[in-house]
Amino acid sequence: LLLLETFGAGHNDIIMIFFLLVSLALWKEQRWALAGLFLGLSVQIKLIPILMFAFFALSLLQKKNLPALIRYGTAFLGVHIAAFLYMQVNPIEFLQRVLYNTSVYWQSLPAVVERFFPGQPVPFTLGLLLFG
Repeated sequence: LLLLETFGAGHNDIIMIFFLLVSLALWKEQRWALAGLFLGLSVQIKLIPILMFAFFALSLLQKKNLPALIRYGTAFLGVHIAAFLYMQVNPIEFLQRVLYNTSVYWQSLPAVVERFFPGQPVPFTLGLLLFG
């Protein structure tokens, strides 16, 4: 059943989670370049793990570990550059499509933030609404 659902029905979440867990294990061992590489592979399967990149990068910034951030970020971005080159996809057009699709889902974000955090600004919401 696992093989049928994963490969036969196109549910590739398990592959994305595998790469994400490998990235987390490598992060714990402070192997920054490999952690970035596997997180990049995870994001190439599904976009949700891209949130982890932000958390990891902020963690390295707070620790003021700039060399690790550069290794991590370079490996992460290298995976995406290689994938775009291999598939001959224009990254700008891809980003425009992603922003359009996310704007549809994130239109309710200001109301949710206002409900739980009254009076707090949501600066990235404006970017999503303008570019989405």
